[in-house]
Amino acid sequence: MIQEIQDSLKEARGVKKNQVSLRSPLLFAILVIGTFVAAAQQLTGINVIMYYTPEILKPITGSTENALFQTTFVGIVFIAGNAMGMYLIDKVGRLPLMKWGT
Repeated sequence: MIQEIQDSLKEARGVKKNQVSLRSPLLFAILVIGTFVAAAQQLTGINVIMYYTPEILKPITGSTENALFQTTFVGIVFIAGNAMGMYLIDKVGRLPLMKWGT
């Protein structure tokens, strides 16, 4: 039994038909583009607003405590908007919403 496992491992090491090299130009370009898209999404998306909401609201509300309290409402609106978006995408579909949105 052990010999069969060792033999199958030797055969598997000899077969290299599905290996992918990170040094190939196409895969490297895909990796760079994917990393850029992920970084841009994090830097320009809702995360920036959610992270800095207390700092944005502090001058308006007058205190850190009030700003943190108002941040709760921003989070609730964010969750409600996501829930409504998921419901609409499920019922109406993406394409009609995209056409209506533009």
